[in-house]
Amino acid sequence: MLRYWFMLGKRALAMIGFFGGVFAMVGADRAEADTQVSVTARNWNLFHSFSFYDPQNEFQETEQAFFIPMLGGSVTVSGDWLPANSSLSLTVLNGRGDRKFSENQFNPGNPVPFNAGHINGYDKVDRTDIEAIWQFPVGMEGANLFVGARYITFQQERFITDQTNSLGVVDNTFFKFDDIDVQSYYVEFGGGLSDALDEGKRHLLFGNLTLSLGREEQDVTFYNQDGSFNSAVKSVDTVFGIDTNFGYAFRPTDDTTLSLRYRLFVAGPADGWGRDGSSVVHGPELQISHRF
Repeated sequence: MLRYWFMLGKRALAMIGFFGGVFAMVGADRAEADTQVSVTARNWNLFHSFSFYDPQNEFQETEQAFFIPMLGGSVTVSGDWLPANSSLSLTVLNGRGDRKFSENQFNPGNPVPFNAGHINGYDKVDRTDIEAIWQFPVGMEGANLFVGARYITFQQERFITDQTNSLGVVDNTFFKFDDIDVQSYYVEFGGGLSDALDEGKRHLLFGNLTLSLGREEQDVTFYNQDGSFNSAVKSVDTVFGIDTNFGYAFRPTDDTTLSLRYRLFVAGPADGWGRDGSSVVHGPELQISHRF
């Protein structure tokens, strides 16, 4: 477990460093401008639940839920060279999770032999979330609007450890059952509010709401017990999402901010929001930000 967190931390720092370098080069080109850079370390401990539907075989898999600790960060740049006191930010998060499962399953077209009535096994998942935002203040103090783009990948591997058919016959053959690869591309529009709780503005409450519209590509590959290819299902949907959060921030200095928020992201097919294929992602997020 410690090795996993160490490797995940290295990946997150590498991504922050790379995109920080990109923003630094932008700032260097604007050397005569008053440029400020903020770096934020982020830990989003999320729960991701969804259901998978295979229209080819009319097969509905039970809802799946994963705990995924996401690590990463953001780099934000602001300065006189940006219009309307606006800022640009880039966020990269990545995390992995796993879970054991034991469930009933029947599908006349899947590669599980003799129409298994019950299967046991485990899943491994990997999730990456990349978001670019242009934010600008509007109206009253603490209010802002933003536009941006977001790219999310979700990869899942399912392994079967044993299965029991409808006659009670047990098969203990271990094999990889399927791969699920989901890639989502969004454009976003939203707004946020923050309000200071004290005159020194050291304690604040804040909230944000984002509406997303985009395209989701899902590829599912099934395998036989010997590891050979069995079948594949591909689907493409126009998707709509709502991302909202609320939280508390503490500023121990003028340049450092600690914040804790709860974040909820719900996404699904735009032509039938909430039906099979929708996903719910939620959980607490801790942030530590410093402005240079």
